[in-house]
Amino acid sequence: MQLLPALAGLCGVTLGAALRPWLRRSGAVAALGMPAAGVLLAVGPQLLGQAPTLRASGPTALSRAIYGMNPFPEAQEIATYIRNTSGPEDSVFVLGSEPEILFHAERRSATRYIFAYPLTGDFPDVLERQREVVRALHRERPLYIVWVQVQASLLLEPDAERHLFEEVASLVRSRYRIELLARPGAEDGPFDFHHGSEARSLFRELMEAEGSPAWVAVFRRAP
Repeated sequence: MQLLPALAGLCGVTLGAALRPWLRRSGAVAALGMPAAGVLLAVGPQLLGQAPTLRASGPTALSRAIYGMNPFPEAQEIATYIRNTSGPEDSVFVLGSEPEILFHAERRSATRYIFAYPLTGDFPDVLERQREVVRALHRERPLYIVWVQVQASLLLEPDAERHLFEEVASLVRSRYRIELLARPGAEDGPFDFHHGSEARSLFRELMEAEGSPAWVAVFRRAP
């Protein structure tokens, strides 16, 4: 990627040198038409390919057009909630690949994994990695656990090791209470946020449902 600007400039210089003799022999219309056609050929396919993003009505729609249901727009609100209800000394565990929540909340991760992919991939030592995270959770006792049930954030295959998810589910049932639940509202729109008893009731339904849609749950450690 660092070479692309230089390569683009080199292509421009090369094309200009190749067309210079032809442009000198041609009239003004042809001289202007050739570069215009070149620009159209270069830019046209890009504009067509990026039409969904160019038509996006706002930041949330743009994020959905590029990244699908990844909760990037919602991460800011979740991070603000955590930052406003915790202290700088508190830690957070994100079961997912959303380190932007930690960044915007200005809170440290309870484990050394800020992405879930090393914990869900097909690695020989993935079970030991998950056990390491479980030990860290019991040791660190993070104030918040953020569970991101979004396929792109987990890349969890049907036959993937589930030890970590089973342990986190047990942990949030026994030592945490859900305070915030976000799930998709309208198609390709922002997530709807639910709090308190509404969040608890909806979370139970989602955990019992087969093939439930994407959701993000925020749990706080019980006193």
